Order: sequence, then structure tokens, then C-alpha cells
Amino acid sequence: RAFRDLVWEDYILKMTQNLGIGAQFGGKYFCHDVRVVRLPRHGASCPVGIGVSCSADRQIKAKITEDGVFLEKLEEDVSKYLPEPSDDDLSDHVVKINMDCLTMDELKQELSKYPVRTRLSLTGTIVVARDIAHAKMLAKIESGEGLPQYAKDHIIYYAGPAKTPEGYASGSFGPTTAGRMDAYVDAFMKAGGSYVTLAKGNRSKAVTKACKDNGGFYLG
Repeated sequence: RAFRDLVWEDYILKMTQNLGIGAQFGGKYFCHDVRVVRLPRHGASCPVGIGVSCSADRQIKAKITEDGVFLEKLEEDVSKYLPEPSDDDLSDHVVKINMDCLTMDELKQELSKYPVRTRLSLTGTIVVARDIAHAKMLAKIESGEGLPQYAKDHIIYYAGPAKTPEGYASGSFGPTTAGRMDAYVDAFMKAGGSYVTLAKGNRSKAVTKACKDNGGFYLG
């Protein structure tokens, strides 16, 4: 009869964590979980996997049978489930902030003046860093070197540009999902940096606490 092989699940998961391939082609998160099910079938059977792209697609159901590959069809018009925004929901007031004219302490004081939902127009120097960069900065902290000065002086934008088209300064440069960097926030703030981060998506309660404890901000 079929049974889960817990020993091999643990072994394979550890192998994937040492591949050097993960989120954004680095780190230990090549996969989040492994299931090994032993079945009484012919030894010629081969493992088959289905890979999907972003976390938005990782909730779908899929199966492979002798009749083919079956993927759950997702809703293509998700907007019909969202409330229609009105002009009353959007503020005409936009606060312009030139970050190059402010120290980090001054920037934090400036941000403290405005309530949540305030629209900000930011100008100035930012540091672009995502998964691999955060892992390397954490390694510097753990080795006693501390954070690089630029991580203390500027806000951190969780992003990575796409390929730069000819004639353009940069490719598509939208923010990445903030949650993957949640584990770094408190340690970085305690090391004197990453006080202001810019990205998309919700943050964990740990980030909320880190911001309260260390005077930080998440702009998303």
C-alpha cells in the first residue's frame, strides 16, 4: 500500500536548500515543501512536477493522471470582486519629499507627521535590494561587520529591474513582494539601517513590531 517516506522527504528538502537556486535565483528556497509517496508500481515510473510562476498562481490545484495534465482554471476578471473606488477614496493631497535633502533621522521625523494612507511623492537616492542582497547583508551583521553605510543612509526598495530595452535607462522596475524580507527587518533596524522600506504587499506582525520598536516605516 502507499505510504509517505518521511526520511526521503527530509533528505530531498535539504538537497534543494543547498542547490544555490531559489527565490530570484539565490538562497535556500528552491522549494518550500517535499512530499515523497511510495506506491506499489513499476520501477520505470518517473517523478513528474508542475512548476508555476508567482505566488499569485501557487494556490491553484493541479493533477497529473493517465488522461493528462489538469490545472484549475482561475478567475480572469478578478476586478468584479473588488469594490469600485470613488473620488472620495483618493486624496488629492500629495506630500512631496526630497530624500536627498534629509538625513535618515530627519526623514523618519517627516514621515511621522502623516497618517496611514497619505500619498507620498518621493525624490532622491534609494537602495535597491531583494533576496540575495538581504542575505548577504545579514551575513555581514552576523560576522561583526555590520550593515553597509548605504543601508543606513537611504531607504530600501525591494525590487529588481527587468532587462533594459534599448534607449531606456532601465527595464520594468516594479516592487517585489515584501513578505519575503520580513525576517530581516528587525535585525537590520537594530543594526542601524533599513528604517524605511518600499515594496508591495502585506507585512507580518513581526515587521509591525519591529517598526514600533525601532521607529521604522513600511511604504507599500
